[in-house]
Amino acid sequence: EPLRPEEVLYQDSVLHYDDTGKWKERFVVMRANHSLECHDNQESFSKGVPARQRLLPTGGVVLTSEDKYSALVDKAFPDPKCLKEETSPPMVVVPSGQFPVYLRLP
Repeated sequence: EPLRPEEVLYQDSVLHYDDTGKWKERFVVMRANHSLECHDNQESFSKGVPARQRLLPTGGVVLTSEDKYSALVDKAFPDPKCLKEETSPPMVVVPSGQFPVYLRLP
């Protein structure tokens, strides 16, 4: 029997890098319709509070390496002067001990 679109396929707390430039713990939910919801925490999700963000990752790319993510960003936003700084710091420092997942959406 097919799943209903609103059924939860996966849920867990993760560290999320947000628009303020800070890492924050969020509760994410992947539904059967493949939408990814980002909630403040599990309690707000359980109470039925609407998601802070809802993403439809259709056509997106999931990367698990900072090097691969950097290469994708360089390809999408090439340096017009062709100046490649080998010692430039990463755009975002990933907290140590964590498994990074980069989601790039078109």
